[in-house]
Amino acid sequence: MSSRLEMGTQVRAVDYLRAFEVKRQMESDFEAAFERVDAILAPAVPIAAPRIGEDETKIAGEDESVRSALVRLNRPANLTGHPAISIPCGFTRGGLPIGLQLIGPRWAEASLLAIAHTYEDATEWHTRHPEFAVQQ
Repeated sequence: MSSRLEMGTQVRAVDYLRAFEVKRQMESDFEAAFERVDAILAPAVPIAAPRIGEDETKIAGEDESVRSALVRLNRPANLTGHPAISIPCGFTRGGLPIGLQLIGPRWAEASLLAIAHTYEDATEWHTRHPEFAVQQ
């Protein structure tokens, strides 16, 4: 059994029910937001692209696993079931790509794709590529 599955066997029913209530509150908060806006714009990830094999990073002075950092900002849409898309929006000072995430209402994938397409039509970020230096 994988370690993640084993961890799941250790979750107490009371903790599961509390987490389910948090999930329901998040869904309600998202739905309330989508009564006022067509999409939510957020960073795609909180860090620049890591080096191959890099396992740890610092965010606000705190150590965090790279894997955790790379999926952290995707969790709200994954948890609530809202569609999301990531599109290029710039580069770091070091030349690494930056993405923004658009989150939309449930069943509004077509509208979300249209917003992303409109953004790409208005910018050139999707046509640019980072320069890679081959290290010997």
